[in-house]
Amino acid sequence: MTSGLCVTVTVLTSIISIILFAISFSDFGPTELAIRYDRNLLHIDSKKLFVHGGRFFQGIGQGFLKFSSIYRRSHLFGIVVRSSDGLPITMDYSFTYQLNANMDDVYRFYLDFGPDGGEVSIVEDKSRQAIMNAASRFEAFDFFLLRDTISDTMLSELDRELGRIYLTPTTFQITSMSVPNDFADVIEATQIAIQNVIVAEYEQNKTRIAADGLVAVQTQLANITVLTANADALSLIAEFNSQADALMYRVSSQTESLYNLSQTWNLSTVEVLSYMHMAAIKETKVPTLNMGQKYPSSLQSLSG
Repeated sequence: MTSGLCVTVTVLTSIISIILFAISFSDFGPTELAIRYDRNLLHIDSKKLFVHGGRFFQGIGQGFLKFSSIYRRSHLFGIVVRSSDGLPITMDYSFTYQLNANMDDVYRFYLDFGPDGGEVSIVEDKSRQAIMNAASRFEAFDFFLLRDTISDTMLSELDRELGRIYLTPTTFQITSMSVPNDFADVIEATQIAIQNVIVAEYEQNKTRIAADGLVAVQTQLANITVLTANADALSLIAEFNSQADALMYRVSSQTESLYNLSQTWNLSTVEVLSYMHMAAIKETKVPTLNMGQKYPSSLQSLSG
């Protein structure tokens, strides 16, 4: 009897131990953030943030407070904003956001909203405020001409507002926008006028390009003429230089010959030139050419 009771107690103890060991583990998913929570002392461990998911041994009465780390999406319809010049504009927009993955923001988020996503309504209120603030910085026409700039400004303003509640927007998109009919007619007329201006500028640019092309051709032809003239001038200069070099060569040769004769005959250069002059006259066979011409006394021996 006593032996059977001991076995029963042992079995029960083992079962209880297994159960207690099993419930000492806590886990959270890969798309969640978690912080430790002591259910026995009702205490939150605000020193460590758990990320990436996993299963952890924590002890009896210990667990995790879990928060979604994935993007959450909000889509708001029919939000009326006003431009800086007072035009009412009805907008639909959507954005995604997520909880900031740091311990301070997660802890404060829990204190304000709990871990169950109770922030949705205040997120939408914050987004309305952000979009209205951003819209008021632009004039009515800007919403049709600067849509990308306005969208970026709204995202920046949304980031500032959601940062107050520990969240960060990741995307923002204006999905629809409408204005009063009268203003829409003005916008349409303005767009047509802008298109007409664009067409006129295009035609003007075509004319300018054609004119520039003609000027370029004429300039090129003028450049060719100048190059041809330069080539001709260089050719003439080269020819003149060649002739000058030949003349200088002949003069140099004759000068050298005259000098050699003066040295050979022991005469001055002037006397040699006089002799050559008289000899040339004599060779013409015309007596009248040398009548009255006398050889210099120093050339009598050379005249024969």
